[in-house]
Amino acid sequence: MANILVDSCSWTDRALVGSGWYPAGRGTPRHGRSAAWGTSSKEDRFRYDHSAAELAEWVPRLRAQAGQVDELHVLFNNCCADSAVRAAETMSRLLAEG
Repeated sequence: MANILVDSCSWTDRALVGSGWYPAGRGTPRHGRSAAWGTSSKEDRFRYDHSAAELAEWVPRLRAQAGQVDELHVLFNNCCADSAVRAAETMSRLLAEG
């Protein structure tokens, strides 16, 4: 099984966007979790804390995909405060729990 690398990032990072690392049509972007999605400010739309239960739902899928690739990257970008960092820490812990 491939290493699963978990971190937070900013999709406005020109180096990341320009690197071709996230090609069109690849990956599984997740948007719209906030109840304010589509009805409020950018900050309110992206202000969302993923629960451990929500993140745990992804663990089997990530492990399955890790069996098909050399390296799997899981990136969180919540745009507000430290939500992305906390989500990445929680996901890392869930993956390490086995």
